[in-house]
Amino acid sequence: MIPLRLSSLHGKFFMLVVSVLLGLAATMMLVTRFTVTRSIAASERHAVNNVMELLRRDLDLRWAALLSEKIEIVGSGKQQLRHMGQTLLGVIAGYADLASRGVVGDGAARGLARAWINQHSPRGAYDIYVYDEKLQVLAANRRDLIDRDLSGLTDIKGGPLNAATADAALGRPPEFALYHWPDGGQRDEDARYAYFAYFPHWNWVMVIDDSARTVLERAALRRQQMEQSLRDTLARLTLARSGFVMILDEQGRPIVPPPARLAGMLDTVDQSTNRSLAALLKTAAAHGSPSSVPFANSAGAWLVERSYFAPLAWTLVGVVPQADLAAPAQRVLQSQAWILAAALVVAMALAWLLAARLARPLHQLARYALEFSRQDLSRPAPPPAEIRNLPLRRRDETGRLAAAFLQMADRLTLNVRRLLEQTSARERMENELLIARDIQLGLLPLPLPDAMRGRIDLHALMVPAKEVGGDLYDYFAMRDGRLCIAIGDVSDKGIPAALFMAVTRTLIRTVAEDEDDPARIVAKVNEKLAENNRRLMFVTLMLATIDPASRLVRWVSAGHPPSIHCASGTQARALSGRSGPACGVQGGLRYRSFSTQLRAGDVLLGYTDGVTEAMAPDSRQYGESRLFACLDRLGPIDCAPLLEGILADVKAHAAGAEQSDDITLIAVRIP
Repeated sequence: MIPLRLSSLHGKFFMLVVSVLLGLAATMMLVTRFTVTRSIAASERHAVNNVMELLRRDLDLRWAALLSEKIEIVGSGKQQLRHMGQTLLGVIAGYADLASRGVVGDGAARGLARAWINQHSPRGAYDIYVYDEKLQVLAANRRDLIDRDLSGLTDIKGGPLNAATADAALGRPPEFALYHWPDGGQRDEDARYAYFAYFPHWNWVMVIDDSARTVLERAALRRQQMEQSLRDTLARLTLARSGFVMILDEQGRPIVPPPARLAGMLDTVDQSTNRSLAALLKTAAAHGSPSSVPFANSAGAWLVERSYFAPLAWTLVGVVPQADLAAPAQRVLQSQAWILAAALVVAMALAWLLAARLARPLHQLARYALEFSRQDLSRPAPPPAEIRNLPLRRRDETGRLAAAFLQMADRLTLNVRRLLEQTSARERMENELLIARDIQLGLLPLPLPDAMRGRIDLHALMVPAKEVGGDLYDYFAMRDGRLCIAIGDVSDKGIPAALFMAVTRTLIRTVAEDEDDPARIVAKVNEKLAENNRRLMFVTLMLATIDPASRLVRWVSAGHPPSIHCASGTQARALSGRSGPACGVQGGLRYRSFSTQLRAGDVLLGYTDGVTEAMAPDSRQYGESRLFACLDRLGPIDCAPLLEGILADVKAHAAGAEQSDDITLIAVRIP
């Protein structure tokens, strides 16, 4: 069993999986809480609105049924009034016909008609009377109506009664009207509905009316039954978990009251507006369209949906606690939380097993790597079987890692062996280079003989860029007592250049035994170097002979930088003249020699291009101008301090930059 440590790959992988799962679970819970709460709350509100809409439609149907029954009752009464009116018109028309045929006079016919109407005894609630264009009652079945003035009588809508007469006089169909008859008797408060018939022959209006009390009583009874039915139905209706519906009339009195547990809710005060729910509903009732009324009392926040039913001037109110709207969402979230918790536990267990399975071979590889690092890689022990079999057992990244690790171990063992061999070879090479350096330094000329040292001040130095260099300098006494000096620069570096330099130095000394002219010496050296020069190596060379007695200098420059003449009291100058190309390029060449005269204390300086081409860190070269400035500053002093001063100035310019070429200097001064 691999112990769980947070710093281990096993622990990190396990914690990563757990963190991702927890993050996903938290995100899902937050998103679900937001979306589900909103959607379920919206669904609950929609359900409340649907209930309110269904209640409105139910009221529409109940009101239509009540109105239809009321119209049916009124229509039946109107039909009776119309039938009686047509009968009475027929009788009056009969009397008028008698007058038109001359049986009786017109006045007598009218009198007979009035007498006939007056003799009708009142039956039930019916009244029969006739009035003329002056709204004066001419005849009636109730004697207290005869001679009454009807000009101040209005219908139930407030319109004048003579409007019905006018309608009849215009030949319109008989008109009905509803009015109160203030006769001071038993019908004082009765609402009456009447049938008006116009008799144009005599310009009479005949009226037959009846009491509307029966119709109103039946309508009131049906309305009471409807209200009771609504109370019974809505008492059983619950919005959400504990919401309810109540209905208020025009004065705010409850038609369908709240439940008994919330009987005083209409009088509770909203915490934000400090107004009662009844006052808020009354204010909202001015707007006929359905609306929501924000309300929160000491018991909490409530969803209050209001709708106005215009035919009865009722306000329909749906009331639901806001907590009821969120309760379904809370139940869904709780169920989801339990499911996510169970899924998280299962996922953590699987993550533990997967992390252990992934980490076990890595632990084995780590243990083997630790053991491998302690082995002698020149004779390593073979890897354990569990490590060798990992690439076969695991076809995933772990198996590929194990295969790469085994291959790395094999390559590391092989590389260590090669490194040991190369180190041994390098050590041999370094030893050989040190020997070559010693040999090259051993090839440098010995100090001048004592007899010549007293007459000539000579000093030379060489700083190779590698262990062995390609620059050369040499000086020796010739047979006639003159001093021969030479300085050169081979075209390559390292051991090949050192060998070429050694050959060149040997050739110069060998040829100088037979020749004393610098031009012939350089020509013969060039001829020998050009023979069998397959690598096409060459050497730039400056060779000069100096007569100590006369201070005459004869020199040859074979492609080499010009030597410098430093005289006291004047600026340093370069010796002009080019004798020919570098030696070793082509045989059969002739070289030209030049001469110059030195004075006492003058210095002749020879150098290689490693001096003027020395690089600073910003890739600036030392240059000839700085070399001449350094010589002018130092002056024609002794050769040793002169060369040390030049070398110090070159190193100051390089400022620690790596040396790219050999540096060689030689100076001669005749006191």
